[in-house]
Amino acid sequence: MGAVMDYVIACKNAPTHYHWSIQNYHVEHYTDENGVSRSRDVNTHFARTGGELTSTDVTPPFQPNVTKSRVALKSDVEAEPDEAFKQEYERRRQMFYAANTTDRHQWKRVWYTVKGQKPTVKVAWVDQEDPWYADSCVLCLMSLTPFTAVLWLSYMDSYLGKQKVTFKKTFSGFVAPPKTPKKLRDIAANSTASFFAGGR
Repeated sequence: MGAVMDYVIACKNAPTHYHWSIQNYHVEHYTDENGVSRSRDVNTHFARTGGELTSTDVTPPFQPNVTKSRVALKSDVEAEPDEAFKQEYERRRQMFYAANTTDRHQWKRVWYTVKGQKPTVKVAWVDQEDPWYADSCVLCLMSLTPFTAVLWLSYMDSYLGKQKVTFKKTFSGFVAPPKTPKKLRDIAANSTASFFAGGR
Protein backbone atom coordinates (compact mmCIF):
# COMPACT_ATOMS: atom_id res chain seq x y z
CA MET A 1 0.00 0.00 0.00
CA GLY A 2 2.95 2.30 0.61
CA ALA A 3 3.81 2.43 -3.10
CA VAL A 4 0.21 3.36 -3.94
CA MET A 5 0.15 6.19 -1.43
CA ASP A 6 3.51 7.43 -2.75
CA TYR A 7 2.00 7.49 -6.27
CA VAL A 8 -1.08 9.42 -5.14
CA ILE A 9 0.97 11.92 -3.11
CA ALA A 10 3.37 12.45 -6.04
CA CYS A 11 0.47 13.25 -8.37
CA LYS A 12 -1.08 15.57 -5.80
CA ASN A 13 2.21 17.48 -5.47
CA ALA A 14 2.99 17.54 -9.20
CA PRO A 15 2.30 20.69 -11.24
CA THR A 16 -0.58 20.71 -13.70
CA HIS A 17 -0.03 20.72 -17.47
CA TYR A 18 -2.66 22.00 -19.90
CA HIS A 19 -3.21 20.62 -23.40
CA TRP A 20 -5.18 22.26 -26.21
CA SER A 21 -5.79 20.67 -29.59
CA ILE A 22 -7.82 21.42 -32.69
CA GLN A 23 -8.64 19.19 -35.65
CA ASN A 24 -10.00 20.93 -38.74
CA TYR A 25 -12.20 19.04 -41.16
CA HIS A 26 -14.82 19.41 -43.84
CA VAL A 27 -17.59 17.16 -45.10
CA GLU A 28 -17.40 15.68 -48.58
CA HIS A 29 -20.51 14.39 -50.33
CA TYR A 30 -20.21 11.64 -52.90
CA THR A 31 -22.13 8.89 -54.64
CA ASP A 32 -21.00 5.29 -54.14
CA GLU A 33 -20.90 2.53 -56.74
CA ASN A 34 -24.56 1.72 -56.03
CA GLY A 35 -25.71 5.26 -56.70
CA VAL A 36 -26.33 6.00 -53.01
CA SER A 37 -25.48 9.51 -51.78
CA ARG A 38 -23.10 9.45 -48.86
CA SER A 39 -20.90 11.85 -46.89
CA ARG A 40 -17.61 11.59 -45.03
CA ASP A 41 -15.48 13.78 -42.80
CA VAL A 42 -12.08 14.74 -44.23
CA ASN A 43 -9.47 15.82 -41.70
CA THR A 44 -7.16 18.67 -42.68
CA HIS A 45 -5.00 20.88 -40.43
CA PHE A 46 -4.26 19.65 -36.87
CA ALA A 47 -2.55 21.66 -34.12
CA ARG A 48 -1.72 21.05 -30.49
CA THR A 49 -0.02 23.01 -27.74
CA GLY A 50 0.43 22.84 -23.98
CA GLY A 51 2.56 23.75 -21.01
CA GLU A 52 2.91 23.93 -17.27
CA LEU A 53 0.57 25.88 -15.03
CA THR A 54 1.08 27.42 -11.61
CA SER A 55 -1.37 25.25 -9.70
CA THR A 56 -2.64 24.30 -6.26
CA ASP A 57 -3.92 20.83 -5.39
CA VAL A 58 -7.46 20.61 -3.98
CA THR A 59 -7.88 16.82 -4.24
CA PRO A 60 -10.02 15.29 -1.49
CA PRO A 61 -8.30 12.76 0.80
CA PHE A 62 -7.70 9.42 -0.92
CA GLN A 63 -9.65 6.49 0.50
CA PRO A 64 -8.24 3.17 -0.78
CA ASN A 65 -10.70 0.46 -1.76
CA VAL A 66 -9.45 -2.52 0.25
CA THR A 67 -12.49 -4.73 -0.28
CA LYS A 68 -10.52 -6.62 -2.96
CA SER A 69 -6.93 -7.84 -2.75
CA ARG A 70 -6.11 -6.30 -6.14
CA VAL A 71 -7.47 -3.09 -7.67
CA ALA A 72 -7.17 -1.46 -11.09
CA LEU A 73 -6.65 2.15 -10.05
CA LYS A 74 -7.65 4.63 -12.75
CA SER A 75 -6.86 8.32 -12.53
CA ASP A 76 -7.67 11.55 -14.28
CA VAL A 77 -7.18 15.27 -13.70
CA GLU A 78 -9.79 18.00 -13.32
CA ALA A 79 -8.48 21.56 -13.32
CA GLU A 80 -9.88 25.05 -13.56
CA PRO A 81 -8.46 28.58 -13.41
CA ASP A 82 -9.05 30.76 -10.41
CA GLU A 83 -11.23 33.84 -10.80
CA ALA A 84 -8.29 36.22 -11.29
CA PHE A 85 -6.79 34.15 -14.11
CA LYS A 86 -9.93 32.82 -15.82
CA GLN A 87 -10.28 35.63 -18.38
CA GLU A 88 -6.62 35.57 -19.44
CA TYR A 89 -6.60 31.78 -19.73
CA GLU A 90 -9.72 31.79 -21.92
CA ARG A 91 -8.31 34.59 -24.08
CA ARG A 92 -5.11 32.66 -24.75
CA ARG A 93 -7.03 29.49 -25.54
CA GLN A 94 -9.31 31.24 -28.02
CA MET A 95 -6.28 32.89 -29.68
CA PHE A 96 -4.77 29.44 -30.23
CA TYR A 97 -7.99 28.12 -31.76
CA ALA A 98 -8.46 31.21 -33.95
CA ALA A 99 -4.89 30.99 -35.26
CA ASN A 100 -5.38 27.34 -36.22
CA THR A 101 -8.87 27.46 -37.68
CA THR A 102 -8.38 26.65 -41.36
CA ASP A 103 -11.47 24.72 -42.44
CA ARG A 104 -15.25 24.73 -42.18
CA HIS A 105 -15.52 22.56 -39.04
CA GLN A 106 -13.35 21.87 -36.01
CA TRP A 107 -13.03 19.39 -33.17
CA LYS A 108 -11.55 21.14 -30.15
CA ARG A 109 -10.22 19.43 -27.06
CA VAL A 110 -8.90 20.62 -23.68
CA TRP A 111 -7.41 18.28 -21.09
CA TYR A 112 -5.01 18.32 -18.16
CA THR A 113 -2.31 16.00 -16.83
CA VAL A 114 0.19 15.86 -13.98
CA LYS A 115 3.71 14.48 -14.19
CA GLY A 116 3.92 10.79 -13.35
CA GLN A 117 0.20 10.17 -13.81
CA LYS A 118 -0.77 6.86 -15.41
CA PRO A 119 -4.22 6.08 -16.87
CA THR A 120 -4.38 2.82 -14.90
CA VAL A 121 -2.10 1.16 -12.36
CA LYS A 122 -2.45 -2.30 -10.86
CA VAL A 123 -2.57 -2.07 -7.09
CA ALA A 124 -1.87 -4.91 -4.64
CA TRP A 125 -2.95 -4.08 -1.10
CA VAL A 126 -1.33 -7.28 0.15
CA ASP A 127 1.98 -8.52 -1.24
CA GLN A 128 1.17 -12.01 -2.49
CA GLU A 129 1.37 -14.09 -5.66
CA ASP A 130 -1.41 -13.91 -8.22
CA PRO A 131 -3.89 -16.81 -7.99
CA TRP A 132 -3.88 -19.53 -10.65
CA TYR A 133 -6.95 -18.16 -12.46
CA ALA A 134 -5.21 -14.79 -13.09
CA ASP A 135 -2.77 -16.46 -15.48
CA SER A 136 -3.23 -15.61 -19.18
CA CYS A 137 -3.05 -19.29 -20.19
CA VAL A 138 -5.88 -20.11 -17.80
CA LEU A 139 -7.91 -17.29 -19.32
CA CYS A 140 -7.48 -18.81 -22.80
CA LEU A 141 -8.54 -22.25 -21.62
CA MET A 142 -11.53 -21.12 -19.58
CA SER A 143 -12.84 -18.96 -22.42
CA LEU A 144 -13.40 -22.06 -24.56
CA THR A 145 -16.89 -22.74 -23.18
CA PRO A 146 -19.63 -20.42 -21.88
CA PHE A 147 -19.72 -22.22 -18.51
CA THR A 148 -16.00 -21.96 -17.78
CA ALA A 149 -15.92 -18.36 -19.06
CA VAL A 150 -18.62 -17.34 -16.56
CA LEU A 151 -16.80 -19.24 -13.84
CA TRP A 152 -13.56 -17.40 -14.63
CA LEU A 153 -15.33 -14.04 -14.50
CA SER A 154 -16.75 -14.86 -11.09
CA TYR A 155 -13.27 -15.77 -9.83
CA MET A 156 -11.80 -12.53 -11.17
CA ASP A 157 -14.64 -10.44 -9.77
CA SER A 158 -13.85 -11.70 -6.28
CA TYR A 159 -10.15 -11.00 -6.78
CA LEU A 160 -9.81 -7.79 -8.81
CA GLY A 161 -11.68 -4.57 -8.10
CA LYS A 162 -11.77 -1.11 -9.64
CA GLN A 163 -11.21 2.34 -8.20
CA LYS A 164 -10.87 5.81 -9.65
CA VAL A 165 -9.03 8.80 -8.23
CA THR A 166 -9.53 12.28 -9.64
CA PHE A 167 -6.76 14.79 -8.99
CA LYS A 168 -8.34 18.23 -8.67
CA LYS A 169 -6.29 21.35 -9.34
CA THR A 170 -6.80 25.11 -9.34
CA PHE A 171 -4.36 27.14 -11.42
CA SER A 172 -3.47 30.83 -11.34
CA GLY A 173 -1.08 31.39 -14.26
CA PHE A 174 1.18 30.04 -16.99
CA VAL A 175 4.66 29.04 -15.84
CA ALA A 176 5.86 30.07 -19.32
CA PRO A 177 3.63 32.15 -21.60
CA PRO A 178 2.16 30.14 -24.50
CA LYS A 179 4.10 30.61 -27.70
CA THR A 180 2.41 32.73 -30.32
CA PRO A 181 1.24 30.38 -33.10
CA LYS A 182 3.10 30.78 -36.38
CA LYS A 183 0.05 32.07 -38.19
CA LEU A 184 -0.34 34.98 -35.74
CA ARG A 185 3.40 35.75 -35.92
CA ASP A 186 3.17 36.00 -39.70
CA ILE A 187 0.16 38.33 -39.49
CA ALA A 188 1.94 40.56 -36.96
CA ALA A 189 5.14 40.60 -39.03
CA ASN A 190 3.27 41.57 -42.19
CA SER A 191 1.36 44.31 -40.40
CA THR A 192 4.58 45.79 -38.98
CA ALA A 193 6.31 45.66 -42.35
CA SER A 194 3.34 47.40 -44.02
CA PHE A 195 3.32 50.10 -41.35
CA PHE A 196 6.99 51.00 -41.80
CA ALA A 197 6.72 50.80 -45.58
CA GLY A 198 3.84 53.27 -45.48
CA GLY A 199 5.80 55.59 -43.18
CA ARG A 200 8.57 55.93 -45.70
